[in-house]
Amino acid sequence: MSKMSWLGGMVTGSLLTAAGLALAGQMGQGPLNPNRLFSETLAQISQYYVDPVDEDRLADTALKGLVSSLDDYSKYLEGDDIRELQEMADGHYSGLGLEVDFDAQKHLIVTSPIKDSPAAKAGIKAGDRVLAINGQDVEGKSLKALAHELRGAPQDKVKLLVSRNSHQLRFAIAPADVQVDSVTSYPLDHHRLWLRISQFQYSTPLEVSQAIKSARPQSVIIDMRGNPGGVFPAAVDVADLFLSKGTIVSTHGRASYANQSFEAKPGDPFETLPLLVLLDKDSASAAEILAGALKDNGRAKVLGVQSFGKGSVQSLIPLGDGERALKITTAKYLTPSGVSIQGKGITPDIKAGTILADAKARSLLKSHYPLTRKAETMVEGNWADDALLWEATSYLDNNHLK
Repeated sequence: MSKMSWLGGMVTGSLLTAAGLALAGQMGQGPLNPNRLFSETLAQISQYYVDPVDEDRLADTALKGLVSSLDDYSKYLEGDDIRELQEMADGHYSGLGLEVDFDAQKHLIVTSPIKDSPAAKAGIKAGDRVLAINGQDVEGKSLKALAHELRGAPQDKVKLLVSRNSHQLRFAIAPADVQVDSVTSYPLDHHRLWLRISQFQYSTPLEVSQAIKSARPQSVIIDMRGNPGGVFPAAVDVADLFLSKGTIVSTHGRASYANQSFEAKPGDPFETLPLLVLLDKDSASAAEILAGALKDNGRAKVLGVQSFGKGSVQSLIPLGDGERALKITTAKYLTPSGVSIQGKGITPDIKAGTILADAKARSLLKSHYPLTRKAETMVEGNWADDALLWEATSYLDNNHLK
């Protein structure tokens, strides 16, 4: 009889018995040494696994699993991941300048070409369906992988096959530096400004300030629906534009630097400007910091639905040669009232749908408060179907916040 036998895919027999005896001899001999255990595991896999393995890749994979097990926001990052994170914070990157997503049928759809980007100049339009990138079908690939392919090297052209109105079109577009603005604003009428913050990056406070100074409105609707967050200090600085005193946010963690209270400075330019904040279920993190600061300090009302509820702060910690890093949760934050919104979110002062309960009411409001031509023809969305925007307009008028 063979000294080794197979049972349900498991090797049994003298080899396993020897390994088992060796392991049994080591058990209970002292506390676990994680560093030694990790090194031994890599060494054993490298020596005995049926196929050769790349030890660096194996270690990276193991560390990704280790860090991601902490929470949903902690990550072990490698070169491209670190650069993408920095590009998001800076607001610019080298690429085509396309915002893409999967539709309900898992087709890759262009949601928007970024203004003045290579893609926009080449004629790519919102709604175009991307069929292939550089001759390779997009089907079955992840959104992250496809987004990476749409960036390309600066010296090479990215070839796209797209479908538009049942016609196939081909494009060859050279990547270039793309500036992504985090703030979009339009005057709704002669005294109200709609100001959308799509994410928080280092330039956001300046963008907000410039938009308001340029429009000189009598009231502002700060729209953060769908805003996933971004750079923590940017949210603090935007809040400080509208607050002359009081706590903006406090953070609490194990490291000494993670325990801080951020206070508003006096003399800010917009500290008396009437505000209304719009939130939805996808408003998270830095967006919730700004909303919580304005709400708890009595500076603005919040209109919409319960926000996402991400009440933690992540720090980027470089590792080794700088080609790897940890993005780990180092603190939890509290709103000025001392409340943690982790898993709870910001509760709106005014629930969506309570101001204008039916289409007839919205129709009457639209006829009474016509939008400016610029707002009516904007590319960003269809104002006529944006019920929450009309509720915001109605609230500002009824409360004399023009």
